[in-house]
Amino acid sequence: MKKGLLIYLGFFIVFGCCHAAGAFAVTLIIPSLEARSGGYIEVPVLVDRVDNLAGVKLTLRYDDEVLQYEDARPSEWTDALMHVTNRKTPGCLIVVMAGAEGVKGKNMPLIYIGFRVKNGLKEKQSLALRISNIQLVSDQLKNLKSDTGIHPLTILPESDKSCENQ
Repeated sequence: MKKGLLIYLGFFIVFGCCHAAGAFAVTLIIPSLEARSGGYIEVPVLVDRVDNLAGVKLTLRYDDEVLQYEDARPSEWTDALMHVTNRKTPGCLIVVMAGAEGVKGKNMPLIYIGFRVKNGLKEKQSLALRISNIQLVSDQLKNLKSDTGIHPLTILPESDKSCENQ
């Protein structure tokens, strides 16, 4: 009886560990942010639970009627990785990052993407940023499973300055 129980427990532990390891995925996150019409916003693309990330290719889609791409810069954690941004198509930004040695961390900013927000917006609105075509590679040249956690960008109307001087 004890032997059967030990075999069952051993199987359960091994199966549980393997199952959990197979379900493990790197998560790309864009947090909830607010920007004001006419202003500038820097959107961080965060990565959670990553070890030895040496290559990134992702496509970020945004509403080019409201946002105008301005710049992109790596974070202090990914500064050692080379990065290139392709912005040939309005509303679509392709980010590629690569390095010989991988980076690791939790809730670590990969890159900051700067946008100018359109002037003259009169109403509050919520924009959906989308990340697609994700490819993450380890420094062992293995593809990493990934998923996303993207929150909306809230655009606030320009402030009413007529009340500020009273």
